[in-house]
Amino acid sequence: EISAAEPRLSRFYVTLAVTNAGSVQSERRPDISVCEKRAASAPSNYADMDLYALKKDNGGLLGYGYILGATAKKIDYSNQSQTIEFKKPMGDVSTTVVTVIVPAGSMPPNSELILSGREAEVNKGLSSTMSRRIPIAEDGEIVNIIAGAGNTMLKMLLRDRTSQQVLSFLNDEVEIEFTVDQTLLRKRGGCYTPESNVITVCLPGYVGLFKYLDPEIDYQSRQEWDYVPDVNQSPGENGPGHASRMYSKLTAKVMRDEISTSFIALAVSPCNDYEGRGRAGGDKICQNHDDHLLFANSYASLGGGTISKTPAIDSTSRPILTSQIDLTSYRESMSGEGVEYQPRQSWQKVDFSQYSDANLPARFGHAMATVSGSRVLIYGGIGCAVMDNKNATSSGFCLETVVLNDLWEFDLQKWSRSGTPLALVNLSPVLGGLAGVSLIAIPGEDHRVLTFGGASVMYPLTDLLKLPQLKSSDKFEFREMQFRASKAVNATLNGMEAISSASVASNKTHVILFGGYFGNTRTAAVHTYSLAASSPDLAMQPMLILATGPSARSMPGVIKPDDTTLLMYGGVVQDTVNGVTIQKASSDLWQFDLNTQSWLKVHDTIPAHNPRGFGAFGSISSGADTFLVTYGGLRGGFHPQYTFKSSGNLGDMYQVSSKGASYGTHQVNSLDSFERES
Repeated sequence: EISAAEPRLSRFYVTLAVTNAGSVQSERRPDISVCEKRAASAPSNYADMDLYALKKDNGGLLGYGYILGATAKKIDYSNQSQTIEFKKPMGDVSTTVVTVIVPAGSMPPNSELILSGREAEVNKGLSSTMSRRIPIAEDGEIVNIIAGAGNTMLKMLLRDRTSQQVLSFLNDEVEIEFTVDQTLLRKRGGCYTPESNVITVCLPGYVGLFKYLDPEIDYQSRQEWDYVPDVNQSPGENGPGHASRMYSKLTAKVMRDEISTSFIALAVSPCNDYEGRGRAGGDKICQNHDDHLLFANSYASLGGGTISKTPAIDSTSRPILTSQIDLTSYRESMSGEGVEYQPRQSWQKVDFSQYSDANLPARFGHAMATVSGSRVLIYGGIGCAVMDNKNATSSGFCLETVVLNDLWEFDLQKWSRSGTPLALVNLSPVLGGLAGVSLIAIPGEDHRVLTFGGASVMYPLTDLLKLPQLKSSDKFEFREMQFRASKAVNATLNGMEAISSASVASNKTHVILFGGYFGNTRTAAVHTYSLAASSPDLAMQPMLILATGPSARSMPGVIKPDDTTLLMYGGVVQDTVNGVTIQKASSDLWQFDLNTQSWLKVHDTIPAHNPRGFGAFGSISSGADTFLVTYGGLRGGFHPQYTFKSSGNLGDMYQVSSKGASYGTHQVNSLDSFERES
């Protein structure tokens, strides 16, 4: 078509014949460009080319250009019952993962029903909003609760063939059947390997169907996942029942007004208690299924028997909040300068001097991990080999440092009751010392811990002391310590420099290391380590970053709030002031998308909020939100005359801080600052 008046509107048409595979797969969308390159993440050019407008009427393409086929199917009105199946290859067998039965008389005349068997992943079947609002995800990992076989979900759209107007079913008899991932369901209650490592206990979960109404179609929808009772339940039940733990098929009826809806099968963790361990039947906070899974008035069952470690709730200055308006108002009142956050209980000091047989050496740059819910492991770091403390005139300073290789266990139960809470754990063989090492406890495994990286030099310490960053011969090292069996195994990657003082996030399958020192150079690199790999050489992989990101830094805070995102906060960075190289604290917040492997800056460092380096960093979860927490650290760097003494006229510039700050991830999309000191 040639337009002489407006050459820009001239266009030609290309006809392509594309055939999908015979089973459900990730949706495929062909992209066409003429005389130009287009980034994979760029907006679709279908609107500009009118391709969708040309083909949508005859059903050649489903919304946004997705091809109909094994992934999306369309049926027309019929006076006969119709059955639609979606299959996926499961191992060597093609398995039906979703079945939809449409009885005769369910669809209006001249209507069409479009069904899409999609992947329950962000940017495939799930939008980011849908993923965040899945109600029962634990630790942000929705992959652990998607109970449809093959990670499958279903999208349903009923509309008039001529006008494309969305319609309602004529009855409530349309039936959806999901094949259940029984392997996931059998473990949903959690698996626990005790320290004896002689058995692993797994408890099954419950499985239920949940729906999400399309807000573009039903503008009155709450944009939440709502529970759909299965056909075996009594009317009015508000959550998956105990009998569902044995389901191999999950079947439910579609209500007539569910006109444009996504459906997903989710596995729920039951409330249980296994010697108060906090996992696999441990002392959990569990929602009562007599109430709706999503409603604010759902209440929790704490403990339930044996050794409950549910904390006592002391009085607090925080008000009782009964509505979202009250909560929003309270959050706003807690912003600004001079606001104090009132904890329920103050810090308690652990005094080891009362235990004559406990002698934990002082250290810096060590690693810690918690196992069994009540034991803390302390490993490695930099200690002092020779102290100047011979007499009253001695300086009291450390004259010679040493890299430590000792593993200590601190038992919180013994500390709160009786007995010596601290013990040295002997390991065989005896391995070299490590500083800036990362220690990881695997969820559900209390008999072993893993270490990643570490070096014989504590580079952040030499930075603080303004000493040369001497290069060492250290290589990246992986260690597995079965501490109850007093056994240690290590592997060294000879072709890779040591990574030390990095920040680590992990789940059951991967460990992600960010920043720290690569050799003797501060870095902003991201590395992943696959726990399922057959060898450390295959497990450790650098991640290619597709865009610019945060500057090189050491000791930042990193968490993994969901299965596709990392959040990185602060750390110690290098800067130049008046020609002098200095180390300074930062308080910028960055978001890393694991799918696109790209960084997004949420907000920059705000000097007025006094960022601090070398502080403690952690995270806690509360409902659907995750809170980042910092405590202590240095604001203006280390100064030998002021850091651990009275600061005089310099204020707290070089002082060790005893202040903390919190930041809710619900604020990540805003430009609010992190620091809110108390």
